[in-house]
Amino acid sequence: MKITNKTKNVARGLTGIFAGLLAFSIGTTSVVNTYRSWINTQLGTKNSITVNGEVDPNEDLYNYRVKSVEETGYDLTTTKGVYDYQKAAAIEIASEGIVLLKNNQSLPLAKNSDVTLLGTAAYSVWHGGTMGSM
Repeated sequence: MKITNKTKNVARGLTGIFAGLLAFSIGTTSVVNTYRSWINTQLGTKNSITVNGEVDPNEDLYNYRVKSVEETGYDLTTTKGVYDYQKAAAIEIASEGIVLLKNNQSLPLAKNSDVTLLGTAAYSVWHGGTMGSM
């Protein structure tokens, strides 16, 4: 088989493209590793989980099992079931986090008064809405 100049140029072009993709992925990996804690804060995730105590030998740790309708009350094999389950879970989580305070003449706050913030809002301030607003 004779290799023509056109074949060589195509091979060079593909080699350049894949070399560029490799360099981009290596650079992206180092950036992600550098900002891992910030990314986890923004996404609300963790890199690792510490397991204390014994692990159930009957539990399959490598394959995810979809919970049944009897366990959740929702059919998690359909998109609508997953959406309804997620919505109900979000409402439950939000309702558990709501705290009503008795206003014993402490509200509205006095000018220049100190306020203590707890949780991620204390160190990870979110400015504005979405779409790149700051």
